[in-house]
Amino acid sequence: MDLELSEDQQALQQGVREFLEGTCTIPVVRALQEDGSTGHSTELWSKLAEGGWLGMALPEEYGGSGSSLFDLGLFYEEAGRVLLPTPFFSTMQAALLIEKLGTEEQKAEYLSRIAAGGMVGTVAFTELDVLHDPRYLHTTAKREKGGSWVLTGQKAFVQNASVANPFIVIARTATGGVDGVSAFLVPADADGVSVTPHKTFAKDNQGLVTFSDVKLDNSAVLGGDAGLDNAWPAYESMLEAATALQSIEMAGGAQKVLEVTVNYVKDRVQFGVPIGSFQAVQHFAADMATQVDGAKLTAMQALWLISEGHPATREVSIAKSAANEAYVFVTTQAHQLHGGMGYVREVDLHLWSQRAKATELSLGNTDYHLDHLATSIGL
Repeated sequence: MDLELSEDQQALQQGVREFLEGTCTIPVVRALQEDGSTGHSTELWSKLAEGGWLGMALPEEYGGSGSSLFDLGLFYEEAGRVLLPTPFFSTMQAALLIEKLGTEEQKAEYLSRIAAGGMVGTVAFTELDVLHDPRYLHTTAKREKGGSWVLTGQKAFVQNASVANPFIVIARTATGGVDGVSAFLVPADADGVSVTPHKTFAKDNQGLVTFSDVKLDNSAVLGGDAGLDNAWPAYESMLEAATALQSIEMAGGAQKVLEVTVNYVKDRVQFGVPIGSFQAVQHFAADMATQVDGAKLTAMQALWLISEGHPATREVSIAKSAANEAYVFVTTQAHQLHGGMGYVREVDLHLWSQRAKATELSLGNTDYHLDHLATSIGL
């Protein structure tokens, strides 16, 4: 396995960095966190679509550029650096699931819309008392005479719930463990769908979505007859890819915090010398750099394995555990090294700290992934 970027990948990474640093500035991030904001900038979304970034990992036949998941990871890393606030991440999860599970007609319709910037998507799985295990899903879809469906239940912490359309809802359609689980394309404006925003620490756009006897026709089943009662393998595969992508996003954010902090300790003068000349400060910075490198390398390994079609269950859990620990550690140490200034809301550092905590809890915290890793190796 060679994790050295090719010339094309280096050019891609540089192009992404230039684009995001020019369009996703800190004032944009702050504005999308203000009270009343949906967290979604249609202007920025249009620029992402025009640049081809929304379709970079989608097949060419659906308007994408056919890039690999590893290449998409390069975008995620740069997005983590600038705290990209759009529904990009939830839409990519929806796209990955549609590509893995959807019928040809569904792929042609929805993936083409995503690539063109005409759709914001999200996947709704989590419930208030069900975080990861499909055996305990309460949301159900029951078939009526004539082939239509009635969807009932609640989904919590749904990313971009107030702007996504459609939702991809994971629901139980038959009894069983991981069997009997299906995915439904649910229009946000369907009768019986309501969204209650969550108030989150990171000020990101999450919501509690309630489905009250929502009627759907048979075309709403993602994957058609082949996907009915059989959505879990595709969802689990999508989840691995999404977790690896989030890990590299977190590593990118941690890298940016490290760079900002190193520059600060070089410039901050105390007792007539830069505080970066103090050995204790250098030790802090070295520990931060070690954590960042570990998070980035494990995430790259997981992404490479998935891109090449190899099993990566263990590597994904290792990557997410490393990213969880690194991002929180690096931001915490950065606040310490910034001193009192590190705790002033006008200083941008807290924006990365909020993202670090939100992503630490998203797609599995450290305890979950360590347990998942132990199970995968038979412990």
